[in-house]
Amino acid sequence: MKKSRLITSVLLVIILSLTVFVSACGVDGEDIVTKGEYMEFGLYPQAIKADNVTVEQTAGEDGYFLGSDGFKYAKRTAKLYDKDKQYKFSDGTIIVEGQDYYFKVEPINWRILSKGSSIMLLTDKVIDCVSYSDDQKTGQNPNNYEKSSLRHWLNNSFYGQAFDSSQQDKLRLTELDNKKTAYRGENNKYAICQANTFDAVFLLSLVDVLQTKYGFSTAMQVGKVRAKVSSDFARCNGLWISTVQDTYGTCWWWLRSADPDSDKRVSHVGNMGAISNYCDVIETSVGVAPAIVISNY
Repeated sequence: MKKSRLITSVLLVIILSLTVFVSACGVDGEDIVTKGEYMEFGLYPQAIKADNVTVEQTAGEDGYFLGSDGFKYAKRTAKLYDKDKQYKFSDGTIIVEGQDYYFKVEPINWRILSKGSSIMLLTDKVIDCVSYSDDQKTGQNPNNYEKSSLRHWLNNSFYGQAFDSSQQDKLRLTELDNKKTAYRGENNKYAICQANTFDAVFLLSLVDVLQTKYGFSTAMQVGKVRAKVSSDFARCNGLWISTVQDTYGTCWWWLRSADPDSDKRVSHVGNMGAISNYCDVIETSVGVAPAIVISNY
């Protein structure tokens, strides 16, 4: 009897110890890996290539270059936000304007915002740098999320590049309230006219990043959880980053919510986690932190 109880206790300890690293997907369990409050899902260029890795000269059909370490790499020509500052990659390499660099295509790390029959996720890092709208003069209200070029990029370019067909099947279309989720809510004339959208990939709203259920502070001032560091890939693409030692590499990232005072501005999160409404839609130095909802089965 004592022996059987001992075996049962040992098995229970083993099972409990494994629950920190469970798969959130049922079929093959390889495309989603959870790690505590974070999980890996999809692939995207992120870290600068290590010096000891060489890449083939010709890209594959997917546009990536195969590295000597077996990983794929994306090639980009550096376009710095500020040429007068010494922007650096995460490995300390100084970024040179106009120089070609290779970035490792690796699993995207997501922060789990909520988990039930589905899982809501937000990228841990700012992974790219794209303007909210291509032109302030295009169409009605350039800060209309439904019509924004960034929404199109998220659900086409990023969607197709980051997720394979099996992962795309796990993404859920999410209905987004674009009216009442902006600053001043129903008194925001640039938000109240917006239609709800149904998206596989999206930006969080101002209301979202004030929700304690997602782990955020309810204050619009500095919020540590909202502050994000940028990927090397994003820095190469023209992202503004802090060069202050204690906050090096942190950056701004877009929210989808319209500014209440101008149709040419939207909300964003600052590099220290504070929320602001005053960011021009054509700004090219603001980062992108995509959000998704996936099936939890």
